[in-house]
Amino acid sequence: EVTLEIGDVQLAKYVDYLPFKLPIKVASGAVDGTLTLAFSQSGDKPAKLAVSGRVAVSGLDVKDTAGAPLVSLKQLDVAVASVDPLAGRFDIERVAVATPQVHARVSRDGGVNWIDFFEKQFAQAKATKPGKAEPPVATKPPTWSVGRIKVTDGALRWLDESHGKPFAASVESIDLDLRKLDSRGKAP
Repeated sequence: EVTLEIGDVQLAKYVDYLPFKLPIKVASGAVDGTLTLAFSQSGDKPAKLAVSGRVAVSGLDVKDTAGAPLVSLKQLDVAVASVDPLAGRFDIERVAVATPQVHARVSRDGGVNWIDFFEKQFAQAKATKPGKAEPPVATKPPTWSVGRIKVTDGALRWLDESHGKPFAASVESIDLDLRKLDSRGKAP
């Protein structure tokens, strides 16, 4: 068993060290938390990797590659009940998001920034797969549960530049409280 203590890790400083280029700019954000990892394997049973603990991201500000805002938030807290990535099981106790802001923009040519972003990512992923496509291997789908998701004081910012004069609108004070979500259709 190993316990990882993460304290005030500034994301913007470490993004350049990733082995791949992100299609976004992380302008700011800090990670804190404590995660416990326990690996076990007995006999001929499959290996298990149990991860539990808490991770928080504060002051996150993400922009597109041109510097336009995409998403920001004051605080994201995730309490991990038990995750076993080797078995495809993800049980999250709680996700709390404080003051998230999502920025959507329609450009002069009619493209929506979020749709363009994901289309570009999927196209790049397809283009980087070398050779002939392998038939998919039948695997058991991952299972997940979340005890509670709480969003407080969220906002959606909309900017439409496609009709000459830019039009800006927003939806403010978005609060959301979801409980007992489960991929199996049962209460966790």
